[in-house]
Amino acid sequence: MKSDSEIKAAAAERANIYSLTMVNSALQLTGYISGLIGSALSLVVCVMPEWRRQDMVGEVIEMQVKKQGIWWNCQYFSTGQWHCDDFDRMLLGLPPELQAARALMVIGCMFGFLGYLLSNVGLACTSMMADSPESKRKVAITGGTFWLLNGLCTGVAVSFYAALVVQDFYQSGGMSGQGLGSSGGVNTMGASGTRFVYGTALFLGWASMVLGLIGGACQISATCSDNDDDDDDFGAPIPNTNRYNPPPRSEFI
Repeated sequence: MKSDSEIKAAAAERANIYSLTMVNSALQLTGYISGLIGSALSLVVCVMPEWRRQDMVGEVIEMQVKKQGIWWNCQYFSTGQWHCDDFDRMLLGLPPELQAARALMVIGCMFGFLGYLLSNVGLACTSMMADSPESKRKVAITGGTFWLLNGLCTGVAVSFYAALVVQDFYQSGGMSGQGLGSSGGVNTMGASGTRFVYGTALFLGWASMVLGLIGGACQISATCSDNDDDDDDFGAPIPNTNRYNPPPRSEFI
């Protein structure tokens, strides 16, 4: 028979474990939402035609604005019309930095999609694989790892592209010297006298990187902590000391 102090200690420990479990579930869900938003932003960044845009500082007549992505060249006119064209080459003949950006973004989007699928199965708040909690945790950790890889690929792609934009910006004639303005697929958008600056896609890409890294880290850490909590004696019943025990009946002969 346990003493009252032991019973109270067991009840306090049980309440503490329950609180930690709720915190871990909330942290896991936060990581899932952050990773999902980051993956969605990666997809948007991948197809956006504004990785760099024409620098309009010093322009007297702003009749058109030139923008470029990793798939499209676009011109936006002051009349509200716009026109986009691809780079006339799918793979061969493109600058290696453009090919690298495309490859990283496509791989990053694939990682984000896999993270979405696996996280839906491995989250503690879902009923899938409930009969196999250990496998469910492994799936959640794998999904969080894919969130991390998605953010990492997106961050490397946009950071490398941004470094080239800065490098070419300070060259004479803007983008016509080296890098993205070199021959081999990128057409005459980078003609002499045109300077380009950061486009909206780069900032969204950095935001996607941050959300992906935070989401993956939160989901992995919450899942691992939840595994440690389950190793404790969470399911042990606590004796009820308030239960009424009737005295033994006397037998009369």
